[in-house]
Amino acid sequence: LGIIGRSGAGKTVLMHLLRGVEQPPTSGRIIYHVAACNTCDFMDVSSSVGKTCPHCGGVLSARDIDLWNESDELLKRRLMRRTAIMFQRTFALYGNDRVIENVLHALDDIEYPPEKAINRAADLIDEVRL
Repeated sequence: LGIIGRSGAGKTVLMHLLRGVEQPPTSGRIIYHVAACNTCDFMDVSSSVGKTCPHCGGVLSARDIDLWNESDELLKRRLMRRTAIMFQRTFALYGNDRVIENVLHALDDIEYPPEKAINRAADLIDEVRL
């Protein structure tokens, strides 16, 4: 997802609402359609519904999460770990680290299995052609 607009238009406010930080919305709802494992609560994109959970081997099923009305705090935290904001300036990255190290930091933040992280990081970098 990319958001562009003039300075002061509310881009950062929108991103913080979507990520579940700061103030809740004054109206409307923010609903995430995800694939979640009922066994270990691993969460992935909705296109992963029906696939095997990479953490426990369970099956990922469709789940809708209303971010600001969800009562399960653990589930909200897991969703927030899967949602990142990356600004154009390097202060959102580890500016002195290589690209792969930045990706590895992000994978660690979402508790991606360490033994699979280097291969996943390389795949992600290939996907975006860096």
